[in-house]
Amino acid sequence: MQFIDMCEMDDGRIAATGIAYDKNDQGWINPNILLVVLDENGCLELGCDQTHYYLTSGVKTVFSLPPLPFLHVWPNPAAEAFRVQVPGSVWTGKNDLTLAAYDVQGRETYNTMVSEEQPTVDASKWPAGAYQLVLLRQGIPVAGGRVVVE
Repeated sequence: MQFIDMCEMDDGRIAATGIAYDKNDQGWINPNILLVVLDENGCLELGCDQTHYYLTSGVKTVFSLPPLPFLHVWPNPAAEAFRVQVPGSVWTGKNDLTLAAYDVQGRETYNTMVSEEQPTVDASKWPAGAYQLVLLRQGIPVAGGRVVVE
């Protein structure tokens, strides 16, 4: 595990982002983008694993969200391109979704309208690293996932 960035939030808590890798039963390497939230005394907040946090602008804005449907992403890790499966509970067939990608420092690095249920994302010019994917409807997150680009 490696911490990438950290900051003090407006309420005195500390937020830190990082990345860790593990292997699943099939031997695939799973990237885990981490957000650790500590209370004002530096203690890990209880229930933090049940809360989803949305990061923007280098962890300067952090707010919690209810659990979001998961975006299935393949291949992962990706080299040139990857596909994203929009969850059926989110897909309406309308062009009202935006897919955004954030690097481990919380910077938005990609943003595009989604017009199909399994869009292909060209990542050939993306710097290698881990990215948090957020699917938005009218600026509100409706699904999330992650991808590692090699």
